[in-house]
Amino acid sequence: MQSSPVGKIPATSSGGLTVVHSPLMVYFGMFAHEVRNQIGAAVTACEYLKRGNVSDNIVNTLTLAVTDTLGILDNMLMTVKIESGVLSVHPALESFNITEWANKTVTPFYSYPNHKQTNIVLSVSPYINMATIVTDRVKLSQILHNLLSNAIKFCDRNTTVAVNIRVQCYRLIITVTNKGSYISADQLKNLFVPFQQLDKGKAGNGLGLYLCRIYAETLGGSIMADSKEGITTFTVEVPVTISQ
Repeated sequence: MQSSPVGKIPATSSGGLTVVHSPLMVYFGMFAHEVRNQIGAAVTACEYLKRGNVSDNIVNTLTLAVTDTLGILDNMLMTVKIESGVLSVHPALESFNITEWANKTVTPFYSYPNHKQTNIVLSVSPYINMATIVTDRVKLSQILHNLLSNAIKFCDRNTTVAVNIRVQCYRLIITVTNKGSYISADQLKNLFVPFQQLDKGKAGNGLGLYLCRIYAETLGGSIMADSKEGITTFTVEVPVTISQ
C-alpha cells in the first residue's frame, strides 16, 4: 500500500536562512502537543484526588484524559504499521448478528465521561433486527468506534448523536449524525487524509477518520461525509452477505 500524501512542505524564510517544515516534524509537534494536553489534564485531576477532592467530575476528567491518550496512541501505531507496510490490511470474514454487534459496540459510549450531556441514540432497521451478516466484525467495530468518538467530541452540548444501521441492496449502511460546527467543502475534501484536524483544541491526531477510510475500503466499501447548517453525517457502506 502506498503512503497517503500529507500535503506540501511549507517553508519560511528568515534573513538568509530558509526553514523547511517537514510534514513529519509538523506531525511530531502536533502529536506531542496533543498527548501533553491529555497528560496535563490527568495530572491536574490526580492532584485534586490527592487533596481528597473526589467527585464524579474529577474522576470523569481523569478517565477521559487517559482514554483519549490511549486512542491517540492506538491510531498512531496502527497508521505507522499500515503506512510502513508492516501490516497488510485484509478482511477477516465472520458471521455475526447485526443487532448484537451494534449494541455491543455502542453500549460503552453510554457510560463514556460526558461533560456535554450528549444523548446517544442507536437505531437498527426492524427489517434486519434479527439478521446475521458476514463481514469483518473487528474492522467494522473500529470504524463505528472512531466515528462515534468523533461525533461526541465535536457535537454541541445537550444534543443527540444518532447512529442508524440498515441494509440496502446487500450493502450495510451505517450513518452517524451529530449537531456541531459546520464543516466547509474544503475541509470535507481532506477529512480522510492522515494528520488532518478540524479543531486543534480537541484531543486527537487526525488519524481516526483516515483509518475509517482504510478499513471501509478494505471491506470493499466506502465512507463519505456531509455537513449542512451544523448537521454533520458520516455514511459508511460495505457489501455484506445476509441471512435471516
